[in-house]
Amino acid sequence: MAALVAGGDPLAAAAAQLLAPPLASLTQGAISEWRRHSANQIDLALSTATADAGIDPEALFDRLTGDPKRLLLLRDALQSAAATSMQSKARAFGRAIANGALTADDAKIDNEALVVRALADLESPHVQVLARIQGGTARIPRPGEQRELSEKSLALERLDAHGQAALLQPLLQTLLRNGLVRQVALGESWGEEPNDEDADRTNTWAVTNFGVELLQRLRTAGEDC
Repeated sequence: MAALVAGGDPLAAAAAQLLAPPLASLTQGAISEWRRHSANQIDLALSTATADAGIDPEALFDRLTGDPKRLLLLRDALQSAAATSMQSKARAFGRAIANGALTADDAKIDNEALVVRALADLESPHVQVLARIQGGTARIPRPGEQRELSEKSLALERLDAHGQAALLQPLLQTLLRNGLVRQVALGESWGEEPNDEDADRTNTWAVTNFGVELLQRLRTAGEDC
């Protein structure tokens, strides 16, 4: 299964045929390393799925391959695990596989599929911004409300220290597209050349319930966020 998802020999064969010998050798080495990493991530996802499901691998795969929705969930989770550098995401994908295998409720399988698709779109900078919004201190929320944070605070308190302030808008758009944040106050978008003396009139964001769920899954899987 790992080899099926991570890729096969055609890539290396194409490199050997199309590239000059030195480049072909280097490319084949890079492809081999990529395949090794992808296989390790898939193995981590599958071992997590098996442990969480509490059943043997054969029984797990019988459940997953006997239903089209579960089979698509397995495919998407393993392909996404192979494509990320984050071990916490690979474990989270494994838990989604286990949840999908164990439930008899189609709606819960759909929920796990949404979790997999959203997680697949996130890497470490997205997760850190999401966690920072969740811990926001723009104001003390009323009972039942999430904390919120302005774009200026996000840029200055998190991204600017890492030279990533210019990435704020694409990071927010990815979180918004996946339903992980919501805009709670309309203002100006944070630009690439901020003026620290200006009053904060930037957009304000809060984490949705779905965003909270994804953060909790990543923390459970070992992500420090």
